[in-house]
Amino acid sequence: MLSTPLRHPKPQAPLRLYCFPYAGGNAQIFSSWHNLTSSSIEVVAVQYPGRSERFMEPPIDNCTAMAKAIAADINAGADKPFALLGYSMGGAIAYETLRYLDQTPLALFLCASRPPQINRKQRHVYDDAQLVEEIKTLGGIDERLLQDPEMRALIIAMMRADFKLLDTYHAQPQDLTCPTHIIYGANDPHVPSHTAKRWGELCQGNVFYHEVNGEHFFMRSHRDELLNYITQHLATVSEHFGKVSIA
Repeated sequence: MLSTPLRHPKPQAPLRLYCFPYAGGNAQIFSSWHNLTSSSIEVVAVQYPGRSERFMEPPIDNCTAMAKAIAADINAGADKPFALLGYSMGGAIAYETLRYLDQTPLALFLCASRPPQINRKQRHVYDDAQLVEEIKTLGGIDERLLQDPEMRALIIAMMRADFKLLDTYHAQPQDLTCPTHIIYGANDPHVPSHTAKRWGELCQGNVFYHEVNGEHFFMRSHRDELLNYITQHLATVSEHFGKVSIA
């Protein structure tokens, strides 16, 4: 099984939210969400290969391969309506995963995610020193870990695979029947509003744009604001599948 999810079961919850981490991230970045979201939402965080308990597995550096494997897991366990949420790199993976799902999600949330059709730097071919500087620029990883030679080597290998996944992904437009929410940080230097809104070129259908306070990692600095938006909109779209409380 490719995606070993961080799952906090809520058997009575009428819907599930699959969460896709950012580059260099793991399922644990969503570990607090199950306590902060409605009791009507079961949070399941995808764990990519090559990190945390999947450390011994080789990382996947191809977006289509990653998406197909995750979709197979979602299809196998689709016992309730669900939505997808991708953060930064996770947005591209969630978007591609949609192609291979047997069931249409209630919604797609793309957070702090750079649209894949925009020209990217070929970061996966950087030498180690250049790659480390890029990691520091992006943030998201404790720089103290880069000072340890063994941890530095592991992080470089993981990020090189993640960057290759993004750098080589050629997305095609999809006529989506589910609502798509493009959520961006008001002060994000990596994915400013005009960049985030170019997801509209790929997501054909009901597309909504929402600005959250904060920079690229607003999921940390303005977590409650983000979760409030997500919960309210899931409550709206899931009304046909049972009452969803936003309390």
